[in-house]
Amino acid sequence: LAAFAGAAAVIGRRHGLRLDAEVDLANGYGVKLAELFSESRTVLGRSLADVRLLSRDEALRAVAPGRSPAASHAPAYPLELQQGV
Repeated sequence: LAAFAGAAAVIGRRHGLRLDAEVDLANGYGVKLAELFSESRTVLGRSLADVRLLSRDEALRAVAPGRSPAASHAPAYPLELQQGV
């Protein structure tokens, strides 16, 4: 996840884009990827039912372990090496 965040930041800077990825946590909340890896002690967690501040440590602990179903479709090489990226 950290490697993806770094690659997204590189791609964004290289192409003058603002990438706005969100991470789905095991606790039912989603947080912005950039917030999760920021220096902030809190992140904004959003769910279908509410929005609340989570400690960054709590959010990192809620990152689901193991591979998600979407991970099986991930490219085998870094994003910045893909043609057209």
